[in-house]
Amino acid sequence: MYLRDLTSRITAGLDSVGSLERDLIRVLAVAVTALNASLYIADLVQEQQLYKLLSEYDWVWSVAYNPTVQHFHLRILAALLFSTIFIWSLKARRLIISLLALQIVGIEYLKWYLDSVSTKENAGIERLPEPSAAGFYGASNWDVVSLVIAALLFIWHLKILIQALRTPASGRGNNAISGAPEINTT
Repeated sequence: MYLRDLTSRITAGLDSVGSLERDLIRVLAVAVTALNASLYIADLVQEQQLYKLLSEYDWVWSVAYNPTVQHFHLRILAALLFSTIFIWSLKARRLIISLLALQIVGIEYLKWYLDSVSTKENAGIERLPEPSAAGFYGASNWDVVSLVIAALLFIWHLKILIQALRTPASGRGNNAISGAPEINTT
């Protein structure tokens, strides 16, 4: 019963979102997904160029090639694509699934950052070699832009959920959080 009530409150919160805000969120979701797709494709192209350059030296290839950044880009892209698909319809359950996908994006960026810190400590250096941005080894400034946009989308999702939790259940007169009857003090 509570889940159905929560779903109806989230739907009401989504219904209160203006069309301009919906369109902006959709454009941001598509833009950040497209940006990450281009970053992943750039990783693949760079890998092929490096392989062509070093393919005759097997031992160099095994040392020079590190697919870690490419794997981060792929997992972030998959989560963003999932989030974008589910955010498009703006339904209650899909909003929650989209929020979970954005949490995965945040977790991947956190893992990337921790991996970068570990790489820096293991190498005994104070500063990450290029390319790196904002403490992420192998990242470009576009990765930072992607992180910021994904964070904004996450915050927007949370805003809608918090509004829904603060909205009283329709027609029941219950407190939105606890389910207890509201007390009229006037």
